[in-house]
Amino acid sequence: AFAPVKRAQTDWLVEKATELGVARLQPVTTRRTIAERVRLDRLVAIAIEAAEQCGRTVLPEIIAPIALPELLANGGAAALYFADEGGGGAPPAAAIRTG
Repeated sequence: AFAPVKRAQTDWLVEKATELGVARLQPVTTRRTIAERVRLDRLVAIAIEAAEQCGRTVLPEIIAPIALPELLANGGAAALYFADEGGGGAPPAAAIRTG
C-alpha cells in the first residue's frame, strides 16, 4: 500500500516495486495525498515495462485506490511506515522491524 505522490514519483515507485517482485500494489488516499487521481491503466503500463526490463514473468496486481481509514478497517496494513521529514523522534525502521 502506498499513498500516491506526484506523477513522476508514483511512476518510479511502481517501476521499482515491480522490479523488486511485489505481488500487489494498493494506492491509498489520505488527507494529504497530493495526486488528484490515479490512472490505473498508466500504472499497469509502467509495471509491464518494468517487468520486461527485469525479466519478470508475472505482473503485480494493481488495485483501485481506497481511503486510508478503509484500509485500516479491513486489516490491510500489518505495519505502517511513513516519511517524517522533521525526524519526529521515532526509532528507525530497522529498529522496529518484526521479521
